Amino acid sequence: MLPILKNSFHQVFRAHFLLLIVSINAALILLLLLLNALSLGESQRIFYDVGLSFLEISHICLVLFLGHEIISKEAEQRTLYLLFVRPISRYNIILGKFLGFSSILVISFFVQLLFIICSFLIFNLPISEKFLMASVGVFLTVEVLFGVLLFFCVVLPRSLIIFATLAVYIIGHSSYSLLEYALASHNGILEYIAKVFVVIFPNLNAINIKNTVGTPIIVDFGVFGIGMLGILAYLLAIGIVTGFIFSRRSFDNV
Repeated sequence: MLPILKNSFHQVFRAHFLLLIVSINAALILLLLLLNALSLGESQRIFYDVGLSFLEISHICLVLFLGHEIISKEAEQRTLYLLFVRPISRYNIILGKFLGFSSILVISFFVQLLFIICSFLIFNLPISEKFLMASVGVFLTVEVLFGVLLFFCVVLPRSLIIFATLAVYIIGHSSYSLLEYALASHNGILEYIAKVFVVIFPNLNAINIKNTVGTPIIVDFGVFGIGMLGILAYLLAIGIVTGFIFSRRSFDNV
């Protein structure tokens, strides 16, 4: 599994994405400077919103546009078969792919978060507990989204992977709101659909506390912790399913 992990890491690292991350972070600091000049006393809330949103969006883009290549591109180029002939189980192959790309996510996330924290210190903004927990929520969102994308790499054509992953992201943030609306409106069909969404898709809204940072809103970290455990359990479950399908699928018709 370790050689697969290293190969996946170098495969993404060669794409020079970390250099792009540094460039984007430089642009982020310039944006924060501009917002500081235009915010009229509301810079603290704006900085938190922009920083966390930027952190999430950039890593979702990393997952969508580079993550799917570690399986689907190798399947198309038939280089995946070079791994199959090795004395490595397919479960270890998919686990190595996941851990290899996740290590890239960890490095990229840490570098970008460091840029954001440094910019906050420059503008004398406090690094609150809510901000740190919101950052953890963002990272778990990105990780579970990569787990979902890896699942789609195994079961869907390459052209549908990005759209399907984005759909999961949107539904994961809105499924419980949809269920509440269905219950309030007494719509049986919509309620059934919402319950299916709640069961199948991850509850990303449970770990989304970005909007509370910089506000007097009190966050129940116990509930947040339960949400984190739920996301980790979902990630484990979809990883097991992905490994099971990957171990039995033939890629001859890709």
